[in-house]
Amino acid sequence: PGNIRELENVIERAVILCAHQDQIRAAQLSAWLRPDAPVTAVAQAHHIALPQTASLHDVLHAVEERMIRDALENTGGNMAKAAACLGISERIMGLRMKKYSLEYRLFRKKEQA
Repeated sequence: PGNIRELENVIERAVILCAHQDQIRAAQLSAWLRPDAPVTAVAQAHHIALPQTASLHDVLHAVEERMIRDALENTGGNMAKAAACLGISERIMGLRMKKYSLEYRLFRKKEQA
């Protein structure tokens, strides 16, 4: 990150996206701290199994879908919060959810339903 605001955003996203874990590991932060990090390293940090022959396109889609799912899960299906965690607009979040056939209601906590 280039400044304090960027660092705050990185930490905030990591806390939300890794809420289901006891720790946040450096490997999970590599995508935010190092924009030049290899895509396969990002996939590994998010525990996405990919065949060795996976194309860049396949890897990017798998990582994007996993990150969107994690954000929705960790925000209880709140699209606005999930979008903010990912640093994208709510409109883009909606488009990506449609692309991956994700329904926010499936991520709502039982007590919220």
